[in-house]
This record gives sequence, structure tokens and C-alpha cells, in this order.
Amino acid sequence: MPPQAAKGPYDPVFYVRDKAVKVFGRYADNRLPAFGRKDLDDYTSWYLGVPPTDHRIFLHILERAGARIYSREKEIVYAGGDYLMWHTTVPGVKSVPLEDGRSFTFEVKEAPATVVLDLVLGEVILE
Repeated sequence: MPPQAAKGPYDPVFYVRDKAVKVFGRYADNRLPAFGRKDLDDYTSWYLGVPPTDHRIFLHILERAGARIYSREKEIVYAGGDYLMWHTTVPGVKSVPLEDGRSFTFEVKEAPATVVLDLVLGEVILE
């Protein structure tokens, strides 16, 4: 993973003080722990002093947590009940993995776009 770079000055900062945390990243200027993980019996705590600039960091955290990943791209997907809202800046064919093992495929012809899907009916209801 490439180093994360600040886009401007930052002070004060959140940093990790817990010695039981596995540190994955430090602030460049003061070497304080900025990014880490602590594994506990029933859950895992993640510490992020600043938002990462690489979306793959969030993907890694979500995968370790067992979350359902709808997109590996820089897209925003909201899921709730039987509906899914997909925001994208990239046109093309998208595939939604469903809980029963099936998948639902739809096409975004123009972007940026927001698409709302009914997962029960298996169709786009708003684009």
C-alpha cells in the first residue's frame, strides 16, 4: 500500500496511546501512531487519526469485519432492507452479490449517476 500523504497542515491530531494496539502507520512529522488495530475477544477496534486517502484501507477494514462488500471501486453504496442505492462516477456494468448466492446485474450508461435497486424484484427502480 502506498504511503498516505497529508493534503495540508494537521494539528492537533488524534493518536494511539494504547500499547496493546498493533500500529500500521505513523504521522510523518512526529512519528506518533496514527493507524492501528486492537483485537479483543468479541470485537476489533480500529484507530484512524485522519481519514485515509486510499479507499483500499476501508475495504481491508470492512473485509476483516465480515461486512458485505458491494463494490471494490471508489463508489458509495447504501444498503437497507430490500433496497440498495449506488452512487458512481464510472459508467459500466455493475453486479450486486445477493445473500442467497445469486447476483443482480445492471448497467450505468452515463456517469456520474445514482441508481436505486429493489433487491426483491431484482430491478432498477430509479436512475
